[in-house]
Amino acid sequence: MKAMDKMIQARSALLLDMPFFGNLSLKLELIEDEKEETMATDGDSIFFNPDFVLGISLYDVKMIIAHEIGHIVLNHHTRRGDRDLTEWNLSCDYADNAWLKSGGMQIPEYLKYSPAFDNQSAEKIHKELFGKKKKEDENGDDSGKQNKAGQDDKQQSQGNEPDKGDKGNQGGSQAASNDDSSQFEKDKTQKDKLSKAGGVKDAKDEKGNDLSESEKAEKEQEWQIAVTQSANMAEKAGELPGGIRNFVTAMNEPKLDWKEVLNRFVLEQVQNDYSFSRRNRRYNGNIILPSLYNTELKPILLAIDTSGSITEEDKKLFASEVEEIIYQFNLPVNVVYCDTKIRHTETFDLDTLPVKLDCRGGGGTRFKPVMEYIETLEEAPSCLVYLTDLECYDFGNEPDVPVLWVQTRGNIRMPVPFGEVVLLK
Repeated sequence: MKAMDKMIQARSALLLDMPFFGNLSLKLELIEDEKEETMATDGDSIFFNPDFVLGISLYDVKMIIAHEIGHIVLNHHTRRGDRDLTEWNLSCDYADNAWLKSGGMQIPEYLKYSPAFDNQSAEKIHKELFGKKKKEDENGDDSGKQNKAGQDDKQQSQGNEPDKGDKGNQGGSQAASNDDSSQFEKDKTQKDKLSKAGGVKDAKDEKGNDLSESEKAEKEQEWQIAVTQSANMAEKAGELPGGIRNFVTAMNEPKLDWKEVLNRFVLEQVQNDYSFSRRNRRYNGNIILPSLYNTELKPILLAIDTSGSITEEDKKLFASEVEEIIYQFNLPVNVVYCDTKIRHTETFDLDTLPVKLDCRGGGGTRFKPVMEYIETLEEAPSCLVYLTDLECYDFGNEPDVPVLWVQTRGNIRMPVPFGEVVLLK
């Protein structure tokens, strides 16, 4: 059997045995790489040494693939920063395997796991394992260079070595002794490789360059969507462990009040507007440079979901939120009402308060018409705020403005393909 065939076979077994991980494994390209010692991932591919794959069982290949996926789910490929790669890999291994165990997976003994690191991030584990070492190195103290994890690994390795003082088999044939020793060294080498299996590399772009922070965030968002979709599929099949379900729910729980996010959207619009109407006083001479000054903010576009699933209570709540936006930013708010198509539009400002929404509709739900409506406007809005219960899959194409989805109730069911999601509290 070829190594690639074995990887594909292991991935198929993962689909049957652990569909959450199996579905995610299909997003990763399998790349044979003899320079790789065992197996590693960068979030786009799994790189594997063919001799290593052929030298271990199909079960072990399957488990290491699941381990690699754990690294990606936990965003280990985007969070290393300036930490040493070897130290970061060890810290990530402990965090990854603790997460896998919390999800109900039986961790093979060769994968690094310690209950002391349960529910801890890779960053926290790294600080605990290597923070003291770094401080001692900065102070010129070499005594701390052997960290606790390294001591444990060394002791494990020494414990697997034969007792060189054992003379009990001297009566056997020399050939048999050599064969046993050779087999022992081979087994030991394989165990050592297994203990190092499942590395994580930094995410790169298509040209192999480091990612910017925004590109890293985009990668993480893509995987958040994939993780949630895979969890939904596994749950429908009755194969989603409770620990994974709780993790995905917490992952999608919004952390900010929606008005904080909207405030950031508006401030970013101000900061991105360069104007020559005010001279930049930081520069003298004949060169005139623009300053960050906003003469007039563009109106906010507020889309309201008027499908049958939106209640009268929701509509009253929407009206109070429109007033809040007008008061907070002193901006006109253009409102568009949409279920399966746009039913009505109107504009509110300080002169038209209180707000009385004319919520027309009551059919199904589609977000696409609003995205198409933005393309028809002569002037793009500063941002789009969509008040909805998010019970829809027809999002349309991403517009060229920031998008904030304000979910009206319940827990976040799924990440959206673009924009940010917060709960209306």
